[in-house]
Amino acid sequence: MTQNFSIDWHTSAYLTSSTLTLVIFRGYTSFNIKASLSELKNTPLLARFHALPDPKPRRYSPEESITQVLYQLCLPTLEKFAPQMSLPNLNIEAFLRCPVYHLELVCSAHGRNDENNRIGFQGEDDCSYAPAFAMAPMWAADLPEDLDCSLLPRFHARHVRVAPMLAEGQSLSSSQGKVLTADGIQMYFKPRIDMREPEFLRELRILTKLRQLGLNRLRVSRLQGLVVSGDSKEIVVGMLLNLIPSPAMGTHLKSPGIQAMVGMPEKWERQVTETVEELHEHDLVWGDVNPMNVVIDEALDAWVIDFGGMNNVEFVDDAKRETVEGDWQGIRRLFREWLPSQVNKSSESVHRS
Repeated sequence: MTQNFSIDWHTSAYLTSSTLTLVIFRGYTSFNIKASLSELKNTPLLARFHALPDPKPRRYSPEESITQVLYQLCLPTLEKFAPQMSLPNLNIEAFLRCPVYHLELVCSAHGRNDENNRIGFQGEDDCSYAPAFAMAPMWAADLPEDLDCSLLPRFHARHVRVAPMLAEGQSLSSSQGKVLTADGIQMYFKPRIDMREPEFLRELRILTKLRQLGLNRLRVSRLQGLVVSGDSKEIVVGMLLNLIPSPAMGTHLKSPGIQAMVGMPEKWERQVTETVEELHEHDLVWGDVNPMNVVIDEALDAWVIDFGGMNNVEFVDDAKRETVEGDWQGIRRLFREWLPSQVNKSSESVHRS
């Protein structure tokens, strides 16, 4: 069955004292848009920016007015170079070589009272190709020597399909997520991402060791294999993990439906504690303790995921990042402080209503 996917998505806009930037994905094509405020001086466009609420240098979410103004201004050009948003039966290979345009808004010398004539683009003839969604494949030969991936199953990217979306026409915003293998098995694809390469290697190293130790009884992410591309020279695109089916009320501890389950946090804390204890027995540190990295499955059991390291300072202090002590600090703050406070907030909200 053909499944159509739509990609018409953009990042947050970033406004500095001198520039406004935005990255837009449409179909297989990405556009890096840059607008110099000095170039747009005295134009109706800049006047519109200044008329918007709080136009201060900062990050503007995709839903905010400044982002939407820039997006709508760019739309005719986007439609010209990427008319097709609906993509049938997407596979991971399709994301590895996508057109990239670096466009700069410029002010023409003519039509000074007409915004459409005054604002144009430079760079329309300059197209390069790169992986989409900041994916950063690497040569398999460049994997660290101490990381033995020779026995890991390989899944070619052309045979790993993006799983159907929950809502037809919903725009993809990442290559990471649920996928289908050539055998129709549902798994979770985690790509190697630009600027996060150390986290990818850390997680790959830990999950490979867990696989080698045969610790399949642990409720943790389980490495199923590598997603690769290339026929003569192998390129590592990412990894495949087991897909953890979640109940309808939510996926992780940050889900309101999960938080509303009376009596369950004690069980989940016990399960996470037992899992982390065993990790520590094998000299492995979880690292990034936070609510979204505790996934609840259909049996209402707690799983520990994401071994990329780093830390969320709300749960683990910087000084204790990626340490045994940091894991216990994070678990204590998560289950003894953060989760009870969320439950209390939900209860107060229900009483007020």
